[in-house]
Amino acid sequence: MSKMYSKIIYTLFLIVCLSGCSFVNKETKSENENEIKLEFEQAKSSEIESEMDFSPGDLYIMFEEMNNEQIENFLYDDYNKDGIHEAFVVTKDMNEYKLWYMSPSDCKIVTDNLENVDNLNTAILSFEIKDYLLLQQIVDGRKNTLVYTLNNDNKVIQSNISGKGYIRHTATGDIFLDVYETADDNNQIEEQEYITYYLYYIYDAGFREYGAIPIGQEQFLKFEGAQDILDGIYEKYPDTQLEISYLYRANHYININIAVYGDNAIEYRHITLSYDEKKVECISEEVNKGKVETAHILGIATFPTAFKEPQNN
Repeated sequence: MSKMYSKIIYTLFLIVCLSGCSFVNKETKSENENEIKLEFEQAKSSEIESEMDFSPGDLYIMFEEMNNEQIENFLYDDYNKDGIHEAFVVTKDMNEYKLWYMSPSDCKIVTDNLENVDNLNTAILSFEIKDYLLLQQIVDGRKNTLVYTLNNDNKVIQSNISGKGYIRHTATGDIFLDVYETADDNNQIEEQEYITYYLYYIYDAGFREYGAIPIGQEQFLKFEGAQDILDGIYEKYPDTQLEISYLYRANHYININIAVYGDNAIEYRHITLSYDEKKVECISEEVNKGKVETAHILGIATFPTAFKEPQNN
């Protein structure tokens, strides 16, 4: 009987020992996991602290403390959509403007030879994956737009449409590029002395232009209302030799170029039309000065593959 009790006690002792070892192992594993988790949270906290996002007021004050410059415009935004806000800052010294880039970790000048910056119309053009600064200025009496943004490495880059004309962004989402041709004797731009080109944006590819292909008069007259528009042109220039050509764009615009032959001189005029699947109509009754080209920036232009005939009888 004593031998039996001895065996029972010995068996219970082994069970307790084994249970104790398992418990110790679980505690040790739990402690190791807690240490790893703590180290991960500390590293994550350190990373967040090194990339801290600043409010507009804090970034503004930081710029003032670093630069003794007169701030004209402070354009705060998350330009490359990385969760950290930056700012483009326009400063003025006498009649010279400067453009700065300011972030929580960097402050540097972008350009220091700006003139006549239009701060009232300078704005930010926003898209889903990137925003752009439209810095409006007047150069030699002509409106002009400089376009800047940031890449994924937080480096300032200038867009391919920067400095190519005056860029307007409408409430409907259209992007217009106004290209000024001439100025009058007082070096003042008249509203009718520019030609408008049409831009659009492709994610990850940047800005593109709607280029045009020439179409014949026979193709143009297939639209409802086209004959009335053509008759109206000849009524504006009676007893005058005219040469008329047509430019067709994929964004539902057609430009009519009119060469007006006079005494030893040729004047160029143009009309902009909109079209749909059936008809064409004038955007404005006004005949504008200048000649419209197939594209203003050939390097970014995309052209229709073919003329799409209107669906009418």
